[in-house]
Amino acid sequence: GTYTVVITDPTGCVAPITRTFSLMVNIQDPASVELLTVSPNPTTGTALLNINLAKAGEVRFELSNMLGQVVQTYNAGEVTNLNRTLDMTNLSSGTYTLRLMIDNEFAVRQIVLQR
Repeated sequence: GTYTVVITDPTGCVAPITRTFSLMVNIQDPASVELLTVSPNPTTGTALLNINLAKAGEVRFELSNMLGQVVQTYNAGEVTNLNRTLDMTNLSSGTYTLRLMIDNEFAVRQIVLQR
């Protein structure tokens, strides 16, 4: 959801901050997913995303930082298998969320980037 925090200092100055967060809990992979791996994890800069689907599906992904900002997107189109290198060399160390959209369903993985 979208949340707003209002910070007021002792002199009465007010600074509202609004952020949008998406939180997914206990999400199971779609039934069509036979294999979904990200390795190595943790990574020092690049990781390999492997997806095998039981039937062809429209695959897209978003990689987001912990603030919910999307830092990478990719549209693979309709595939049965996908092997894609995730290049995170230009990103800061931290935990990232990989959100895969397979047709109208979602799969989520956390990726830790350590320098």
